[in-house]
Amino acid sequence: WEREGDASRPRVQEVTISSGATQCAVRDLSVGVTYAFTVCAVNRAGAGEWSAPTAFIPRRGIPATISQPELSSSIPGVVQVEWEEADGNGIPVAEYIVQAGWGVAPASWTELYRGQDVIMDHTVDTRDAEGDVITRPPELGNLLSVRVAARNSLGISEWSEVAWIDCGSTSDVAHIDFSEIELGPAIGEGG
Repeated sequence: WEREGDASRPRVQEVTISSGATQCAVRDLSVGVTYAFTVCAVNRAGAGEWSAPTAFIPRRGIPATISQPELSSSIPGVVQVEWEEADGNGIPVAEYIVQAGWGVAPASWTELYRGQDVIMDHTVDTRDAEGDVITRPPELGNLLSVRVAARNSLGISEWSEVAWIDCGSTSDVAHIDFSEIELGPAIGEGG
């Protein structure tokens, strides 16, 4: 059973394990949700009786998804990225990951930042594996897309909703590279 507030709704997931197995892993459980597990054996004669349900409430999990980051620019060619701290779901957030790409739906994303700091006020040097500065392909326009995720010891959250900012229409925009993007401090409270 999965409980949400005062209302309950059953969500059944059946898992078949191989003969002789006495355990299995159930993944993608939500923190704070009550789950009930039952077991029955099956042989040539059919299915046996189901066991009594055993309740389990996960207390820890991967970080919650971060809300959409806020983007601003007060200096031409520099974008400030701000986001709320992630809820670590019972485990401290180890690091944030910020990615950017050009266009509404980037074909590829470039990692701008990966680190523990929640107050990031510096320019990030982003280069590809060969060390070359990554610049905007002119055919993608001036729209910069940014997304953020959080990681704890259990895994990485889903990516935030993508935020976009128009980097302008001056001739200098074609020469903006990701190393000119500045990360701002994290905003809000998390757990």
